[in-house]
Amino acid sequence: MIGGHPLSSSALPWGERQRWLLELLACPDCRAPLLEAEAVLGCRGCGRKYGISDGIPQLLPATLTSDVATDPAWQAWAGALDRLVAWRRRTWNGGAAAKTLQGVVHGIQTEFAAHCQLANARGSVLDVGCGSADIVAVLSPECRYVGVDALPLPSVGGPPMVRGVAERLPFRASAFDLVMVLETLDHCQSPAITVAEILRVLKPEGTLCVEQYVTTPDWRGRLARWWRGSSTPGRPAPADSSKVVLLDAVNLLALLKPAFGEVAVGRATQGSHLFVAARRKRDGSLRS
Repeated sequence: MIGGHPLSSSALPWGERQRWLLELLACPDCRAPLLEAEAVLGCRGCGRKYGISDGIPQLLPATLTSDVATDPAWQAWAGALDRLVAWRRRTWNGGAAAKTLQGVVHGIQTEFAAHCQLANARGSVLDVGCGSADIVAVLSPECRYVGVDALPLPSVGGPPMVRGVAERLPFRASAFDLVMVLETLDHCQSPAITVAEILRVLKPEGTLCVEQYVTTPDWRGRLARWWRGSSTPGRPAPADSSKVVLLDAVNLLALLKPAFGEVAVGRATQGSHLFVAARRKRDGSLRS
């Protein structure tokens, strides 16, 4: 499923919005810029060609298919992704229960937006694990938004999206003023590598905003462990889960510790969700 997406002959409608997107894109394999040529995107460095399907650049790493076939960690990721697709189909079926759950999700996202002051956000914004990009509804119209997902869910007239994986983000270094990660880190093959990739594409002193379900949302009494660095990076999710790893509050905060200095943490009124707004630091020091 991951490596079998066909290349499409349909051209990406490069309007003004897509032109600025092209300036942000990079080859996920060699990091070189991409060029548009005859309905595909070509890498200036390694020469690899990337297809465009339904207006979405297909920017998966060249090694992903072999990784999924041979690497147990990537196999677990692919299996969890398949189960996530099945969960989506079961859950978002238009029924009463789906509408109720959608209301809960909307409430959590509204609180997240308030915590991170997304209505005041400006500049280029990346949404890692964007899904259907519902978060756009609470963003400032001044933002230039792009979503990336292994299985994006585009809509007609919706915001720009790219197909890619969080561990090899197909964007140039220091491209974004703000990166958002909503309910995604526990679906990543490696949350630590994902955070490293976010740091690469985030501008100096840029901001990372995270909304994440955690197994233990009570974080206030455990911050000492976070700063001492004694937390583990999470534990594997059950084999039948749509998640790859289970994170508690300390796991989540410890992922951000090495590179972010100013960290504001909040908690949703419904569910076990934490909100984190973290500003990147430039000097490498830790600030408590």
